[in-house]
Amino acid sequence: MKKIYTVLFCCALLTVAFADALDQDPTKVEFFERIYGMEIQGVKPYEEYQDPDSFYSEIAKKVGIPQVARNAIEKEFGWKQNDKRFFYATMIKGGGASPDWGVMVTRFPVALKKAQSIEERKALLQLMEMKFVVISYDGDISFPEVGESSRKKIKPVHPNL
Repeated sequence: MKKIYTVLFCCALLTVAFADALDQDPTKVEFFERIYGMEIQGVKPYEEYQDPDSFYSEIAKKVGIPQVARNAIEKEFGWKQNDKRFFYATMIKGGGASPDWGVMVTRFPVALKKAQSIEERKALLQLMEMKFVVISYDGDISFPEVGESSRKKIKPVHPNL
């Protein structure tokens, strides 16, 4: 009887250790479910994506990172999301060894879609703007400036990072 209890106890320990290992692996959906406190559905396992960025981009979309980035840019730079003169493109980079999401938001003039000539398109592309936002997994937001070594921060960086 004692052996049975010992075996059951060891199995329980292995199960907890295995679950904890999944919780710490950023190539597993469970890792992000723990961080964001939500169930993430519709994301294939990491190994099924052709490149890691696709996996992390899907995770970021599911937890709302693009909207967080657009809200931060609206607050910091005044880019109104409902401005009818512009449309936005968002590119997300994250995962791996980095504890951050890097989000590049590009704003294009709507008139670019209707431009007839190459010269008109070139002139409208001069109005295109890009902003880069870094969002840590715990929600700290910063705006790295190109060519500068320091970051402009909205919130202090979490001390455990």
